[in-house]
Amino acid sequence: MSVRRAMWLWLVLLSSRSESLVLNMEPQTIEPGITDRLLINCTLPRNQSSEMVFLNSIFLTRRSDNVSENFMDLASININSKEMIIHNSAAVDDAAASGEINTRGDSYLSLLWIYPIQQMAGEYRCDAHGVSPTWKPLTISSAKKVIGKKVGLISLIDRFRQIEINMAKLKNENINLRNDLNKSEMATANLYTRIENSRQWFFKVSSIYKGRRYYMSQQDPNSESEQAMAICVFFGGYLVEIDDTDEHAFIVAFIRQMAGFNLVLTGGTKQGHKDLWLYRQSNTKVPDWLMQLRKCANCNTLYLYDKINWYALDTFDYHTHPPYEPSRFLCEIPL
Repeated sequence: MSVRRAMWLWLVLLSSRSESLVLNMEPQTIEPGITDRLLINCTLPRNQSSEMVFLNSIFLTRRSDNVSENFMDLASININSKEMIIHNSAAVDDAAASGEINTRGDSYLSLLWIYPIQQMAGEYRCDAHGVSPTWKPLTISSAKKVIGKKVGLISLIDRFRQIEINMAKLKNENINLRNDLNKSEMATANLYTRIENSRQWFFKVSSIYKGRRYYMSQQDPNSESEQAMAICVFFGGYLVEIDDTDEHAFIVAFIRQMAGFNLVLTGGTKQGHKDLWLYRQSNTKVPDWLMQLRKCANCNTLYLYDKINWYALDTFDYHTHPPYEPSRFLCEIPL
């Protein structure tokens, strides 16, 4: 390498040493007892570290405002251990330390103090040690000061006033939240009452059978079975699905407590799966023993029918064709 090129490279490295290493402190002025946090962060961005082809370690140091003092090591991280090293626990105190040397991204080292004390003020310096493009040792440094401000009576009074203002705001917010919560609870209670009232008007309710109840509509299903299913879902269930003879016997006994209808809509359907009767909710097969099928082309819905001892009969989805026979629908509601 020529002397001129070496001198040019040295000037480039010298001019950029303090620019590519970023040292930030938040805030730059602390008032012990009032300032709630102090963050010192040193970062070597990967896209700005072309002057250093290899990073070995990062050090954070500090000295007081006395320029005659030497910098004291606080913390470091190196490529070999990849672990944080605290060099002076008394100086670092209870700071939270973190850092990483990243060969593919930004490398950093940081210290965070909660409610920093006066000794945290001073000049901080970050040193990144590595290798230059000429494979010589290279150190990039950056330094900044944290100013310690003495706490005066006026500052304390202002701080207490601000705390009082914040507490008053929190109190008002808490009152508003309580009011909103009370309104929400009242609305929920009103909605529950309305649902219960509509349920009592709309259904006859069975006793409990194996962890569920059955809701029998008190009026004809003047809509399609999908809408009857939607009503059952609204009340927490689905159109009834009879699985065994014991359940069928319980339902028949419940049905016979009422009068004024001949058909009861169930959850069985063959809509979309020709000649295969499935329950809408569970998508399981309807038991063969339950059905006495007529096998008419457009009969896609199962009703329990009184004239066959309340076994299932296939019929039209909306049972209004002559001769008209009164019908109901039955919801199964798990508890």
